[in-house]
Amino acid sequence: MSKTPIHPIYKQECDRSELQSPILLGVIANAMETKDYSQIQALRAAGDEQLSKIPLPDIIKTTKEVTGGPDNVNVKLVIYRPIGSEDEILPIILYFHGGGYMFGSTYTHGKSVIDFANSAHAAVIFVDYSLSPEAQFPLAIEEGFAALSWVRENAAEINGDPEKIVVLGDSAGGNLSAVLSLMARDRGLKDAIKAQVLIYPYVSDSDDFPSRKVTSDEADYFISSDILNAFITNYFPVPVMELKNPYGTPLILPVEKLTDLPPALVLTAECDGLRDEGEAYYSKLLEAGNDAIGVRVLGAIHGFMTIQGPPQYRFGLNTCVSFIKDKLDI
Repeated sequence: MSKTPIHPIYKQECDRSELQSPILLGVIANAMETKDYSQIQALRAAGDEQLSKIPLPDIIKTTKEVTGGPDNVNVKLVIYRPIGSEDEILPIILYFHGGGYMFGSTYTHGKSVIDFANSAHAAVIFVDYSLSPEAQFPLAIEEGFAALSWVRENAAEINGDPEKIVVLGDSAGGNLSAVLSLMARDRGLKDAIKAQVLIYPYVSDSDDFPSRKVTSDEADYFISSDILNAFITNYFPVPVMELKNPYGTPLILPVEKLTDLPPALVLTAECDGLRDEGEAYYSKLLEAGNDAIGVRVLGAIHGFMTIQGPPQYRFGLNTCVSFIKDKLDI
């Protein structure tokens, strides 16, 4: 199969990923064997330290430790607001970052978060959920539900509008956003989420998709099947094929169990191993009678919504923001 042309900046990212993947796989394998996670934690810290040196646009940023949900789960929230919006009641975007459930922080996603806050003129709440392998399923999604519950009940504390809440996430965060929409429906908060934005989400327990079998194993396409499987293995306490839990992999649900969900935008990347399952989930949402739209971004790779140089980033941002404004009527 001939490779799809990609932007030179994506090529640089893919080349870097290809060089680093063996090191990362070795660190993950060692952690799984020894249950010593210090090397993974060191990788996170080193990445954050490097990214912290990159200047970001001005933004109002506050941090809150909150407790929410029926089980009083604790979770850290980092709240971003546009400059000058201190006294405004803003719509709320609950933001779930990607990174294979193992990585991701306000440093890896800071520019994207700020761009969403400014472009949507919204309070973006970065949900700083617990990472694997130290914490495994279902803790991260329960922290997500705690965040939603707290925000729904206490939006006034942060000058947010509890009637205008959107969930948004990329990759692993796209999974958490999709699952939180299901969980809110199932737990009596069906109307709390007004829209869900799923950016190249992981949603399936199966690797039987053409994009998984082809693009995942192409070095030019950023994320290998070995890396993807390592992330999945560390997130779930049992093999994913044995889990059979829609709060882990929502695509396993039949169409009739996917009704009454918030309007959805599913954004996928042409050159991404997760492309086909994201589009399959969109199709199921649509077949179930939900308000749903799917957009495939040509020439884009997994992670393009945290790579700001190429035009695909601005297109993706504008597409998401336009969808959010439409569904919130703002």
